[in-house]
Amino acid sequence: MHVTVYFVFSGISGTKKSDILSTSFCTGWATWLPQRGQVSWVVVRWVAFQPHPKMKNTRVRLPRLRARTRPVTTYAAVMSALDSGDEHRRFAVMLFNDVWRLMELEDRGPDEDALMIHEAHASLYHWLQAGTPQNAARGEWQCSRVYCLAGRAEPALYHAARVLAICARNGIADWDLAYAYEAHARAYAVAGDVATAREWLGRAEAALAEVAEEDDRELLRDDLSTVEELISLKCQTLGVE
Repeated sequence: MHVTVYFVFSGISGTKKSDILSTSFCTGWATWLPQRGQVSWVVVRWVAFQPHPKMKNTRVRLPRLRARTRPVTTYAAVMSALDSGDEHRRFAVMLFNDVWRLMELEDRGPDEDALMIHEAHASLYHWLQAGTPQNAARGEWQCSRVYCLAGRAEPALYHAARVLAICARNGIADWDLAYAYEAHARAYAVAGDVATAREWLGRAEAALAEVAEEDDRELLRDDLSTVEELISLKCQTLGVE
């Protein structure tokens, strides 16, 4: 069950953990927030968490300190206050996997498309906080793929270029570099630029030989075949060869 719980912390900087929450409430994220810097107001949505019965919709305040603080209003500020690499990685993986679930839906509608895009960006955000360059490249690749599925070529090309840039900047090759080429080919096919799509498809096919693992090569072959199908479909639609 998903439960939304709101904790409102005021004047955490320089305040002991015991002054903020009683021991029974110090669970999960709440145990970390008092240890961080200047955090005034934090709204946290708990996911798949069964709280203490008294915890639901509970607001915890320290009125005597409120006047000395300024509100934290952004999601980024909240997440930086959490400052846990493990949590960032956990959310990145959880969101990445749910994007795959949405990608594979046969009857995905506009609402699922929107959720898929939002989750891909959220996953990438968490990878950028605590992941490796390879994680970031794969997060960018997933963003490109979901935009292709949604028929939006411009952002798909943007994220495909980001994949290639990250690979080049960090010396990443093998599977990830091949998929950077695949992402470009797919995005150009969605855009209807068949000639450029074929050029990038050729680069991806040439990169197959540089992929070390056979399982990875097989996965890439399957994905490249879907790009070929997309190019063929675009040729029929546009009346070109």
